[in-house]
Amino acid sequence: MLIVNLFIYYSIIFINLYNSFTVKIYPDNIFTWNIVNKQNNFLPSFGPIIVNSKLGSLYVGAKGNLFRLWLFNINDTSSNNLFSHRKFEINLEEREECLKMGNSERECDFWIKQIFIKSNGDLLFCSSQSMKPQLGLVDGNSLLDKQELHTQIGICSQHEGLNTTAIYVEEGNPNGLPAIYSGIRTGLSLENQLIYRPPLMNFEGNREIYPALRTPIYDSNWLNEPQFVGSFSFGPYIYFFFREQLTAANCNNNKGSVISRIARLCKNDLGGKQVLRQVWTSFVKANLNCSLNGFSFNQIQSVTQIEENNQNNNYLFYSTFIAAENTPYQTSAICVFSLLEINKVFDNGPFLEQQSAESGCWATIPAEQISIEGRRPGTCQEDSRQLSDEDLHFAKQHLLMGEQIQSLGNTPIIHKEQTLLTKIIATTTITEKKRENNNKVLLFVYEKKLRKIFYLKFYIK
Repeated sequence: MLIVNLFIYYSIIFINLYNSFTVKIYPDNIFTWNIVNKQNNFLPSFGPIIVNSKLGSLYVGAKGNLFRLWLFNINDTSSNNLFSHRKFEINLEEREECLKMGNSERECDFWIKQIFIKSNGDLLFCSSQSMKPQLGLVDGNSLLDKQELHTQIGICSQHEGLNTTAIYVEEGNPNGLPAIYSGIRTGLSLENQLIYRPPLMNFEGNREIYPALRTPIYDSNWLNEPQFVGSFSFGPYIYFFFREQLTAANCNNNKGSVISRIARLCKNDLGGKQVLRQVWTSFVKANLNCSLNGFSFNQIQSVTQIEENNQNNNYLFYSTFIAAENTPYQTSAICVFSLLEINKVFDNGPFLEQQSAESGCWATIPAEQISIEGRRPGTCQEDSRQLSDEDLHFAKQHLLMGEQIQSLGNTPIIHKEQTLLTKIIATTTITEKKRENNNKVLLFVYEKKLRKIFYLKFYIK
């Protein structure tokens, strides 16, 4: 019998995976769940965690289980109003077949991979069962089925350890239909590298209204070995943070080196009529520059967002970066990016254009030269299917911005040598006397195991 513990620390949520903290941290309360481990070959762990602050509920996914906990006391399971538990039974025949295909026992088990909260409080979740990704819908209070599990490719990955992201969006999509946007890799050898939106269904979920939309599968100028770290929805746009391998951004860069990117696309995109059919017409991407005195932290690891306390309706993205793996010593940093500055580059900045297929060199095209009847790549249209072939071909050739997105202050807010900063979580409170944002940043430090936690405070006016 193994006991799995979920800790809550001063209203910030953690998972105890390795029990290897080197500083003392005292939890407010602990949720304990007994799991019978017949194989006794690995320690079960919790997976995705999401909060519904309106209901005061904390939802936790795990191997074969889904929990609803009371946010303010997660170990209080005395009432159905505060606690719900749903256990999912795996199909033993499918599991046996999965094992025969050479997959690991962990990959063939039932795992909750992603959890999304709908506006009515129901939970949409993506799971992997016997290497088959499935989508389910349950009541947000009782966790009882409102829709049976059904196979759904492209939202969560059945492959262990793959860096993916997904976001559920109810507003701004075509016809006001709900949609999931994902950054993922699919296929037997993970050859399909996608930013993907599954088919848009009617509100009853029984009829397709619009087909799926995606990035092209075999064009490395769109995505090249991406590792996704986060996705966000703001206004008419979806944003994806990821790192990828360079094809060739200009003649001076080394092909195959890793660079951090942010991509933006329009929620109401429907693809082209012939050119870019069922492919994003609004996809653009830019480099994220996190550097210190010319030394580049080029690999983004994690990202979190908070709202800036001012009248600009701005959001800040706190991101952890590491330097290239072939550097003599490991160095990490945190950089902060502004949504306003990100959109400024996408809306007004120059683009890169490939000079020739043979040279592999790219040249910057000034923004004032982009004048195809007002159609600038990356802008939203009422109906993208009405765009001309000329506009769409031009958009295909101008995916990458010629201007980098600089971090606030053009420097990291913190950098650490011989340290690997991984996961970051940020919250904000307002200090009325100073009229400043008090941004609290939590960091996980990973050195083969989870070892340390840093707690930082600083001010950004």
